[in-house]
This record gives sequence, structure tokens and C-alpha cells, in this order.
Amino acid sequence: MWTGLELLFVLQDLRNSMPDLVTDFMRTISMAQFQYFVPVLLIAFLFWFMNRKDAEFFMFTYGLSLLVSYFVKDLVKQPRPWDLDPSIEPDPYSKAHAENKSLPSGHTTAALASFGLLAVIYKNPIVRIVCIILTLIIPFSRMYLGVHTPLDLIVSVVIVLVLAYLNNKILPWSHENEKRRFYTLLGYLAVIVILTIGTGLISNGHIYSNKMGGFCLGMVIGLILEEHFVKYETPELPLERKAILSIPGLVVIGILFFAPFMLMKSDGVFLGGFLSMMFVTLIYPWILKRYVIRDGAVSE
Repeated sequence: MWTGLELLFVLQDLRNSMPDLVTDFMRTISMAQFQYFVPVLLIAFLFWFMNRKDAEFFMFTYGLSLLVSYFVKDLVKQPRPWDLDPSIEPDPYSKAHAENKSLPSGHTTAALASFGLLAVIYKNPIVRIVCIILTLIIPFSRMYLGVHTPLDLIVSVVIVLVLAYLNNKILPWSHENEKRRFYTLLGYLAVIVILTIGTGLISNGHIYSNKMGGFCLGMVIGLILEEHFVKYETPELPLERKAILSIPGLVVIGILFFAPFMLMKSDGVFLGGFLSMMFVTLIYPWILKRYVIRDGAVSE
């Protein structure tokens, strides 16, 4: 099966000839924060203060793409490049932080499903340029560091494009009436539960170590409850006021996202993903509506 290992040898020679500063940059851009934490913060800000439907499309495509990516990774169990060919010499730091399953690339999936989508959704030229650069350079960094093959990246792109297409059809359709919306969200919830349990069963059996399972469950359950009890509407406020109001919420997300992992290790990532998305879709919208925003204005 073609994997594109030939390109990795070219990039390996390039990496060995470049200053260490370049490799350090590629390591930085490949950090998990860009894969998980930054997209969650972006989703939160969009959902609270910009455009709810854009945020919904963003978080469903991002969350489901990574959840499907995890499922495929554990199902296929494609070896890493250095297992396919011992001549591949990956960056030691990146190798130490890479799991033993290669296809698809989680970093590529996350980059395309977050920064790539933002580049499509928002027309601001600065936002678009930054997002396009990140969408391209994060996947490239994974090959440059020798931890993923071109095939891994291609499969990631296919997963994101398919799910973006489906969500772009299903989510607008679901908003046509309340009954359709409720059953659509239940359908998403069923798919998420199946993928989460399935990934746990075919891997190590640790369902609660699937951070995206928790993320997606919190996302859908939070939306169901919010749409029934809170009915939050995006306020019309100056951008600087939106930024100020977002700060407490973003800080809380950081605590909810990381604290369970620090206390519970691998099993904590499921809880962290769940709590952070419940906060994004349900709790902070309720706080904003109940105590901060009145008819599109900030209460003093």
C-alpha cells in the first residue's frame, strides 16, 4: 500500500540540514494545545458572541472529525513511519510523544477542522491568512518531524471534508422546526456514543481516555439543555466588550479542560472534554443571559 514514505526521506534530509530553531518551531506548532485547547477557546468565543450557527458547524465538524479519526486510528492500527521503514529517523522528541498508531493524523484532522473551517467561514483577510498558514503548516510539521506519512494526512483531509459536507446539510435542515432539531441532536448523540464505546472496545477498553468522546457528548447534551431551558441569543455588542466578557469564561474553560487530567491522568481527559463543552454550550450562556446581558446590552 502506498504511504508516501519517499517524501519523508526528503524531509528527513532537509531537517538534518536545517538549524535546530526550525525543528523547535515545528515541535511548538505541533503541541497539543493547538490541536485541542485553542479550537475549544475559538468555539466558545464564536458561540457566545459572534455567530451561533457558525460556531455549531465548527464544533460539530471539529469534534466529530477527531472522534471518527480516533475510531479509524484504533481500527486500522497503521504503524508509524519508523515501523514501516527503520531508515526513517523521526525527531526524537516528537517520536517520544507519538502513539504507536499513525493513520489518520490527529493534528491534521484538528488543523483542517478548526483553522481550515475558520478560513472558509470568516472573510476577514488577517484571520483568513493566519488560519490558512496554520492549516498548512501543522500537517507539514508532522511529516517534517517524521511522525506521519502523506497517506495519514490524506485520510485526515477526507474525514474532515466528508463530515463538513454532511454537517453543512444536516445542521441547517435541523433548524427548520423544534421537533426535527431535537431528533437530529438525539441522532448525533447516538452516533457519538457508538463511536466512543466502539473506540474504547477496539483499543484498550478505556472509554474514559477518549477526550473527544467527552467533548462531543458535552457539546450535544449541553445544546439540548440550552435550547430547551436557556434559549441564549448572541448579543449585539462592540468587539472589545465581547472580548472582555469572554475572558472569565475562557479562564474557566482552561481550568475545566486541564484540571481533570492533572487529577485523574488519562481518564480525566474525557471528563475535561465533557465539562468544558457543557460550560461552553450551557453554563456560560445561562450566566451571560441571567446576570450580564439584558436585551443585547450589558447590565451594569
